[in-house]
Formats: sequence, structure tokens, C-alpha cells
Amino acid sequence: MIRNAAIRVNMGCMEKEACPALFIHHNLVEWNIEDPKGKPLEKVRKIRDDIEQRVRQLAADLVKNTQQPKL
Repeated sequence: MIRNAAIRVNMGCMEKEACPALFIHHNLVEWNIEDPKGKPLEKVRKIRDDIEQRVRQLAADLVKNTQQPKL
């Protein structure tokens, strides 16, 4: 599935040996999201909100870039 994706988003790899981004060299967006493991709830919420904002922006950009001109 990852091979057929137009854009690949890597949120940050904590497990370097199992990181799918190691095998991707094109159309990769690197977000470097902080690992929420062991963080206080307020920090986890900030990380969650950051991810939501980035996903919404990515979706909006994808829609904008794929819209066809109206005839």
C-alpha cells in the first residue's frame, strides 16, 4: 500500500530498525512528531492537536492540487 501512495508521511520513527521511511526515497513528507510515550497528558494533547492540524492542512493541500478546472 505504501508503494502506491502519492505522498508518504513519516511522523517520526522511534524504532529505527522498523521505520518504513528507511525504504522510501521520494514523495516523503517528514513531520518529526514527538513521541507521546511517557509524556504528561497535557503534552500528549498538544502532540495530538499538532497531528490534527498537519493532517487537515495536508488534506486541504491535496484537494487543492487535484481540483480540475470547471468547463
